[in-house]
Amino acid sequence: MTGQLARPAGADGARGQGHNNRYFGSIGGLSHDFREVWESEDSALLVCDVHYTRRDGSVVCLPGVTFIHRRPDGIDDIQVFMDMTPVMA
Repeated sequence: MTGQLARPAGADGARGQGHNNRYFGSIGGLSHDFREVWESEDSALLVCDVHYTRRDGSVVCLPGVTFIHRRPDGIDDIQVFMDMTPVMA
């Protein structure tokens, strides 16, 4: 399963949008290859490889895990576990 992430709107208004603009402005792009997905009634755990394209065109692939908790009206918690240090090295 492969996913492509566009520049999302800020989760908390203007402050979140500013953070997203700075973050996505510092990289050339990214995509996800989901290796494993576990789901229960209200939660999901996603194991993926994230391919970061740097501004110079080089690509760094890093493993990551995301936990998502859902409620009837939408997602109420997302936690991403990843060391992004190599992307900025």
